[in-house]
Order: sequence, then C-alpha cells, then structure tokens
Amino acid sequence: MAETLRFAGLLARLALRSPSFMSAWGLGGAFNKLPSTRLNSGSLVGSVLAMDIFLLRVFQSQVALQCQFLLAAANEVNVALKERNTERTFYALQNLLNAGANISKALWGAGGKFADQRKPLRDSIGIDDSSPLREVTMRNNFEHFDERLDRWWKESKHHNHMDLIIGPAATTIVGHEETDKFRHFDPTTCNMVFWGQEFNLQTIVTEVQKILPKLQAEANKPNWETTPATPKV
Repeated sequence: MAETLRFAGLLARLALRSPSFMSAWGLGGAFNKLPSTRLNSGSLVGSVLAMDIFLLRVFQSQVALQCQFLLAAANEVNVALKERNTERTFYALQNLLNAGANISKALWGAGGKFADQRKPLRDSIGIDDSSPLREVTMRNNFEHFDERLDRWWKESKHHNHMDLIIGPAATTIVGHEETDKFRHFDPTTCNMVFWGQEFNLQTIVTEVQKILPKLQAEANKPNWETTPATPKV
C-alpha cells in the first residue's frame, strides 16, 4: 500500500492547490461574472481566425470550470485509493478523463474539427498542439465500452475478462492477452492502461494546474476592446 500512498500524495499536492468549486466563482464559474449584453464587444485578432472577445471569455470561463472538475476528480482518486475502494477509484478516474476530454473539445473541437477557430483560445492560455490535453483516446475507451466489449468478444482467443484493476502494470496481471485486460490503473506511475494502451494521468493534472490560473485571469478581463488613454499634453 505504500506505493499507492506515494501516488496519492503526489496527485493531491497538485489537485489541492486549485481553488474549490465554489470558493472562487460560485456554482456558475466565471460565467456568472460576464455582463448579460454583447454591446461594444470586439474580437481577438492575430490568430488563424478572429474570435469575438465575449465568446472568448465565455470559453475561457467554461474551460476553467472543467479544469476545476478535473482537479476535484483527481482529489477523489486520492481519497478512494486511501480507502481501497475500487469502484469509487474508477468512478473518479472516469470523471477525470471526462473533464479532460471536455477541455480538449473546447480547445480543438471534437476530433480537432475546430482547431483553427479555437486557436485564439489556446493562444490566450499558452497551449499548443503538443499538450497532453489534446489526447482523448483513453476517455473514448471508457465512454465507448460497449463497442470495446463487442470487439473483445469477436477477437479474443480465450475470452478472459479482467477489468477495474489497480496495481503495478508489470506485476499485477501477467500471461494474458492485452485485449483481455480492460481498465487498469497503475498508481505507481499514474498510468491508465486499456488493452495495452497507456496514458499518463499525471501529465494532464499537471497541465491543468498550469493553465487554470491563466484561465482565471483571462476570464476576468473585460469582454470588450479597450483603448489606451490618450496622454495629456
């Protein structure tokens, strides 16, 4: 259990630095601070496409909210691991992946189809295409579990079914086909493994911890263009 607790402490230190859901913005996130009118709103230029500043602020506030959800889920993982509660652990891991995928969709669009339109949003918080937040394959494994089960039934030679596994990947379950091993979380590395595919959750927790303050600062800026004051002569 010592290895699990080391993981829990690592992720908790990252997650608990984030403000709680309600302490900073209330239930509505930063969105409830935005004016109810679009009068005098401008657009952000200089990227691939211009983006209306009001729309940009709304996107920033919603991405910030998903970041808070993700960090809360990371904290929930820590609690569930300490309790040795497998179902609660995977409930929290699924929530973490879902929040990460929602952030990805906001920044690039589903399947990257709005990558150009959302570039001003990414630029505003210093995110590029190398960010671990762009990858959603592991979330898709969780969301489309029915398709994975159908494929497993067709392709597996022995129809062994192993799921909701917690422990070091190298020693927990050996000698089985990768397609027989479904959701497996390794707390010693923070890797989520599914059919041999690995995705490190610590990378997205760290990325979210980095961008959340930027999102908070950007979302609180005016949602209209400002003109510098003319110096008095």
